[in-house]
Amino acid sequence: MNYQIKNIFDFFVIRTDNWTCAEFEKAILRDYPNEGYPFVKELILEADELGYWPKVIERYIRTNYIAHGNVSSELDRIANRILGADYKPSI
Repeated sequence: MNYQIKNIFDFFVIRTDNWTCAEFEKAILRDYPNEGYPFVKELILEADELGYWPKVIERYIRTNYIAHGNVSSELDRIANRILGADYKPSI
């Protein structure tokens, strides 16, 4: 993960408003316009595996689940851990 992406994660850690997954995605894709949403998911997975930015990951998962009623299957493991019994994976 490069410095620019780490800065975006750091920026979202210190935000005190009610930001959403869409705002996070928009920030990433603004700096990486040739990438798509799979790239954002990869970054969330990588950050989680490294144990970095847990507040950003949690807020991303929660707001994604609220907005869509599910999360991408790649993020199921994280969503299950964060949302617990409330999480119903999509089939």
